[in-house]
Amino acid sequence: MGGIDMLIPVVEAVLSGAVFEDHCSPVSDTTTISFVASTCDHIAHVKTQSPYAITTVFVAIICDFIPAGFGISPLISLLRGIVLLFIIINVFGATSF
Repeated sequence: MGGIDMLIPVVEAVLSGAVFEDHCSPVSDTTTISFVASTCDHIAHVKTQSPYAITTVFVAIICDFIPAGFGISPLISLLRGIVLLFIIINVFGATSF
């Protein structure tokens, strides 16, 4: 696996890193807009977003980045990630508000 085969995992890594930083950084523009619009403390907003962002990063690492290094198809990795996120939501997700 090399060259063009590694393009998809590299693009995924860059984009997921950018989204993770955008949700977990207290100084990012969308975090600032969110806490100002909702009139809550900015650190409280980051703390509420972090579990979701960290969960998706771990799923991406386990289901995509590591398998990509072993040459597993991105389609198989995508299906594994969807299944794992579905399981996580059903096990740990809230049933009512």
